[in-house]
Order: sequence, then C-alpha cells, then structure tokens
Amino acid sequence: MSVAFSEDFSCRTQQQKVDVYMDDMPLLEYALARYDDTCNVRFAGKGFGSDGYAFGLPRFSWLKKMAASVCSAL
Repeated sequence: MSVAFSEDFSCRTQQQKVDVYMDDMPLLEYALARYDDTCNVRFAGKGFGSDGYAFGLPRFSWLKKMAASVCSAL
C-alpha cells in the first residue's frame, strides 16, 4: 500500500501510485483543490482526532469502507 503526504501528493496522484493520502483536513482540501485536476481523490468519512486529520482515497478505492469504519470508531 502506498501512503502519500503533502510533499509528494501531486506527483504520486498524477502517476496513480497513491492508495491513501493522509494529512490535516485543511491541507487535504487544499491539496485536492490545487493538484487533483481529474477529481480522482475522495474523502472517506469525516476528519478525526483533535487536529482534524483526514484520509484521501482514489475514486472507487478498495480502502473506502475500511477507512470510513476506522474513522467512525475513533
């Protein structure tokens, strides 16, 4: 599984080499607005933790249900 963070988000999503993008919710929203021209990344569940972290997943990701249930359990 490939996990991306903000510094390599744009490069790796364009190459379709990212399974999960994890960051603060505002940074994820910014990265999506700035780098995801093809709308390939979607939010799964809501932000979690005191800092509002979130996971971004490729569209139709096999991880969507699992990530949403884990976030809901937090």
